[in-house]
Amino acid sequence: MMFFSQTKTLKNVATNKKPKHPNQYPADYYAGFWIRFWAFLVDVFLIACMKGLIFTWLARFNLPMENPYVNFIGGSCIYLAYFILLTRYNDGQTIGKMIFGIKVVSFTEKELTWSTILIREGAMRFIFSVNPLFLLGYLVCAFTPDKTHIGDFFAQTGVVTLKMIRQPKKYHLAKQVKYEQTNI
Repeated sequence: MMFFSQTKTLKNVATNKKPKHPNQYPADYYAGFWIRFWAFLVDVFLIACMKGLIFTWLARFNLPMENPYVNFIGGSCIYLAYFILLTRYNDGQTIGKMIFGIKVVSFTEKELTWSTILIREGAMRFIFSVNPLFLLGYLVCAFTPDKTHIGDFFAQTGVVTLKMIRQPKKYHLAKQVKYEQTNI
């Protein structure tokens, strides 16, 4: 009797079902390595300009801006503040991401929260910036199906192209029909 009741309850349990997240996209919606790389280069250029302007302004007050420790700590603060604040207050986009039409989305939340942004943009970018060898963590996105890098794995985020999201539904349905016809 006990065995029968156990099997009956086991039949009602779903096995190996992956929970659906609010931002679930087909594989071709995710931004690839190169578009993310070019957006990152635009952002790094803008950060370097901001750092130059801020450090030049601070040097007017006879602060030791040439000191390597001040340079590293000040540069890191500007770098992290840029990514954290723009991603939070600009709906998952930095200026580089806006130019290339991509944005960060969360796989577990409808909108990016402070904790998700601090993990992805704060902790992971700091780790990547400490040692140039750690930048290889970005290469992972070239080989994963949803094109996520190491920081995305920890924060459960991804980067999608806005152009694909804005396509009319007819486009997506036609693409799905073509895909189903080729796989028959």
